[in-house]
Amino acid sequence: MANRKQNSPLLCFLLGAVFTILSLVMIIHDASFIFLGRTVDLNEIMKNGGSPPRDKYVTYTCYMPLGGYAETTEYAAGIIPLPGKAESHAFIAENGMIMTIQTKNKQTKKDLAHAAEDFYFEDEVTPVEVVGCFQVNSPDVDRLLEQFAAQSGIDTEEIALSSYCIDTTKTRLKITVMYVFMLALGVILIITGIKSVIRGRAA
Repeated sequence: MANRKQNSPLLCFLLGAVFTILSLVMIIHDASFIFLGRTVDLNEIMKNGGSPPRDKYVTYTCYMPLGGYAETTEYAAGIIPLPGKAESHAFIAENGMIMTIQTKNKQTKKDLAHAAEDFYFEDEVTPVEVVGCFQVNSPDVDRLLEQFAAQSGIDTEEIALSSYCIDTTKTRLKITVMYVFMLALGVILIITGIKSVIRGRAA
């Protein structure tokens, strides 16, 4: 029991240090988006054959939407389900590959669905602009994309499927709140650990 009491402040301090360092690293990584709202122009990168800006925040104007193919639930810490369903919508990018836009926004869902109908049945498509984090799909979503392509009669030898996804659920406000919460939690744990050590020495 004595060893546990002695180790508790140290564990609290170390856990706080991990949270603090991790949150500061993420804040620095996403600083231009968090503080200035700056994003990378994904259309230009795709047109020019540039390297995919993975884990960067991008702006993309979608001209060739193919339709929604999956609904997923987000989980906080991998355990707690978050409200609202995220929809995955396929689109053809400028590099000729099929990618995904993931969104929870009702208006964006409607705009993408309407644009997909226009893409199939009309001469003109109203483009849809989205902002999000450029990352990769989960394996489950990739499998659903493969099923969608097969059911839609898409020849994946001519138009390749990509795991890349623009996750618009990671908004500027959302990630700012998350990083600030992690930083605050880390600082609180560090202070708690230090206070416990001071009280233990004084006792």
